Amino acid sequence: MPTFARTALIVGGVASMGMLAIVLFYWPRLPYIVPQFFDATGDPNEYAAKYYLFVPPLALIAIWTGAYFSLRYPGWFRLPVRMNEHQIEVFKREGQILVSILLVELALGFVYVQWQTVRTALDESGGLGWFFPSFFLICLIGTAVYFTWRTITLWSKASNHRSSS
Repeated sequence: MPTFARTALIVGGVASMGMLAIVLFYWPRLPYIVPQFFDATGDPNEYAAKYYLFVPPLALIAIWTGAYFSLRYPGWFRLPVRMNEHQIEVFKREGQILVSILLVELALGFVYVQWQTVRTALDESGGLGWFFPSFFLICLIGTAVYFTWRTITLWSKASNHRSSS
């Protein structure tokens, strides 16, 4: 497994444990009702019992587990197109990079949301802040658009490599 993939898995694992640590540390001080969802401006708009705070870390652990298997065993996942050996290696590497970047982005986003949820429940904050929802979506969509462009570019290069061989 490449170093960047290991690093992403470490970040995701530490983020998951950090989210659980935040909840456990503040548990005695938390009110019974905490924010569950935030609107597009970052303000809380739905509430739940404080036990809900265990859902995001568990969701990140599930995402981390999926990322682990896709990074550790990239050959398990098949594309619905025929590729030559060069194309397969290029797309395995690019897929690992994409999954690694998305895992880090999601992990950092989850930690921020968990932290702000706890702070909002304790009346130390008014929500996520107006910038976070837009910034987070721009990061995720930007990554997807970049890798779509990169995949198209690499596909044509790998196809040319096959025809010149």
